[in-house]
Amino acid sequence: MLMRPCGWVLVLAAATAFADGRTDVAPGVTPDGSRIVVWYVAEDGARGAANLTVLVADRTGKIIRSIPVSDADRGDVPGGSAAADKLVAELKPVAMTQLEPKPHDDDTHLAFDGLDVSLSPTGALRVTPKGHRAIVRSNPEWRTKPSPDQAARMQRAIDDGKIECFNPGGIGAVYLDAARRAAVVYIRFHGNDTCWEPSSDVEVFAW
Repeated sequence: MLMRPCGWVLVLAAATAFADGRTDVAPGVTPDGSRIVVWYVAEDGARGAANLTVLVADRTGKIIRSIPVSDADRGDVPGGSAAADKLVAELKPVAMTQLEPKPHDDDTHLAFDGLDVSLSPTGALRVTPKGHRAIVRSNPEWRTKPSPDQAARMQRAIDDGKIECFNPGGIGAVYLDAARRAAVVYIRFHGNDTCWEPSSDVEVFAW
């Protein structure tokens, strides 16, 4: 899909439709590969209202610019859409391709042609491009299984008739631009009616 083919009306409509940390507008890479642009939608709890922010990352994965466009409480952010339009006009990002997981994969390990993505029980996200070294990012909040301390707290809470929430992480949507050697990986979280899942995280990789 091309970036913003019908203007920001499409982007905002997509933001309302998705609450899993992405829209149907693919992340994009500048023609020289130096910047990665991500349309990020954060979930808003029980209301399920979208919060759209345009993020720009460098090749180290560092977010160097953030433009709020839509907020669940305030609606359209004044000047946000215009600023995002200006950014896209300046950077001219090329849309990345969303990769389709193989049927046998689960959300802790996804193998694609040219890219392997895994998430460990301790929250280590490993992206291995074909022919390149693995790139690893770690965050204890991405754990797929509770730590021994977390498990003990959860058991104590259960014993006391209380609830101690744990939202295991998993690999969400994965996007790739093989020519410019860049990928975007979403980390999503499992939840239930008692323990709502937090908003997805997004990580940018380049090699």
